[in-house]
Amino acid sequence: MRRIVDDPVIAIPAGGVWPDAQSQELPPFSWVHIENRGAAGNDLVVGLGSTPDATNYWRKVAAQTARTMNCAGNGKGDVMQKKLWIKNLGAAAINVLLEISDTPIVDIEGPATNV
Repeated sequence: MRRIVDDPVIAIPAGGVWPDAQSQELPPFSWVHIENRGAAGNDLVVGLGSTPDATNYWRKVAAQTARTMNCAGNGKGDVMQKKLWIKNLGAAAINVLLEISDTPIVDIEGPATNV
């Protein structure tokens, strides 16, 4: 089932991290779709787990792009994730669309929509 996390668009301040509370758990997921709607130069990094670290992250999403990623592997018995963080590396606030799912999200990587 494809789920939009809370409000589908998350505002992250310059240098900020989502979620604010590191202990927040999400419904189990194995797929992530992220749209970085920030202006050029405002990239973000995504990590699995609860400890944000701008140098040790899972994926980077450049400004004005979208990424759809599998975070559990390809075989049976895949481990579902429950925690994820997003850190804004830019000097300006950004809006991010975040969707999670326990089934494949079919999307094409490319420019974010509604930028």
